Amino acid sequence: MKDMRLLWFSLPLLIWLGCKSSRPASPPRPLRSPEPVSAVKSTGNVQLDYVQRYKDIAIAEMQRTGIPASIKLAQGILESGSGRSELAVNANNHFGIKCSGNWTGRTYHKKDDDRDASGNLIESCFRRYERPEEGFFDHSEFIRDPRKAARYGFLFNLDPTDYRGWARGLQTAGYASSPTYADRLIELIENLRLYEYDQPGAAVAPPPGGVVPERIPPQERIQYVNDVKVVQSRPGETIADIARIYQLNPGEVADYNDRIFAPGDRLPVGTRIFIQPKRRSWRGRTTHHFVRTGQTMLDIAQQYGIQLEALLERNGMTYGQEPAVNEKIRLRGRRQPGEVVRLRDGGTPAPPRPTPTPPLVPDDRPPFERPDTTNTPSTPAPQPLPDRPAVVGVPYPTDPIPEPAPQPRPPAPTPLPQPQWPSPTPPAPPTQPTQPPQPQAVFHRVERGDTLFSISRRYGISVAELKRMNQLASDQIQIGQVLRIQ
Repeated sequence: MKDMRLLWFSLPLLIWLGCKSSRPASPPRPLRSPEPVSAVKSTGNVQLDYVQRYKDIAIAEMQRTGIPASIKLAQGILESGSGRSELAVNANNHFGIKCSGNWTGRTYHKKDDDRDASGNLIESCFRRYERPEEGFFDHSEFIRDPRKAARYGFLFNLDPTDYRGWARGLQTAGYASSPTYADRLIELIENLRLYEYDQPGAAVAPPPGGVVPERIPPQERIQYVNDVKVVQSRPGETIADIARIYQLNPGEVADYNDRIFAPGDRLPVGTRIFIQPKRRSWRGRTTHHFVRTGQTMLDIAQQYGIQLEALLERNGMTYGQEPAVNEKIRLRGRRQPGEVVRLRDGGTPAPPRPTPTPPLVPDDRPPFERPDTTNTPSTPAPQPLPDRPAVVGVPYPTDPIPEPAPQPRPPAPTPLPQPQWPSPTPPAPPTQPTQPPQPQAVFHRVERGDTLFSISRRYGISVAELKRMNQLASDQIQIGQVLRIQ
């Protein structure tokens, strides 16, 4: 009975619990989404996955600073073990950059290659970043730091597509202590075809969400080649755009770059554009450049920041002549006697620098007083005599001397008459050297399709000289206009 009463009182509680359990359960609270990362499908190859994840930031840094994307990706793979090293996982440091005296950011300590006075390994201080992309940016700033120009500055004189030169240059500069560092970088670049990301116009994928990154301030774009300011063109830019950014005259900027492009032409991404006049010679240690396949004198002039006209003159070449592959081009100093530049496609070699000879001194002596300078004795050719003098009774030098007529014996002897020879004609005074005729002026009438650049190339003069002779304030010329060329 007691049990029945207990069951009766517990029945409402059981009914309430049954109703509550039949209600639909509330959905669980979503977890906080992690920081978004680039969506990369795994290829099964950790190196290819690394390239797909970081190629965009590498290309963007190449366009910003000139460091080849292939070099940055290969260094990241080699230094971080494709992003799986302790330093990459715990500090987002993919390039092994250590703390320096001016580093004020976060740090990470681990044993690497630093030793104490006893030779024992001690912990080294490495830079620590919030995200890997910060490390890619700092890697560029580390290499192009003006305080390290003596160590890494020469790398920026190389072509951005010359990954071999960059790899060997980094090893020479002491970026890593391994004697095979350059070979390992080159092997990675060629096996993974990373050189394809160095080509001008390599596409950069838009960031997640389509947010366009902030434009780089103009002053941060300026680099130096041969102590001359230079910037690299961005997508869609023209020389006129760059001139407007730096408050320069577009025509002058085009002149600084030897008129490779007209001010309004769209530039390939990553094109070097000098915003100061280039110099007449190279200021670095190198004295020569060896020509690569397809390279022109204009390419070499842009690579080293040298005026094309001065570079051609230094090597005894003219406009239109191009050197053969592997030919040595002088960047500074004087050509030696006999130094010849071999031209491309079997062209006529540039003339060697002539050996200086002493100037000739005119011999003002009469012909009959000059010494015989011939090697073998010979009978001098008979000289024509002047016309026979019309003097009665005076014999000519070639006539036989007449015998005197018999005379009666005079009371006193008198001398026989002597033939009267004409007095020798005094030598004519030396003629004064005549001045060479002045070259006549040469003119060109502008035709349809002519530009100052095409006219300067046709006649072998610079655009600046053409503008100076014709007092042109701009690059605009009109059909039918007459321009002085010489």
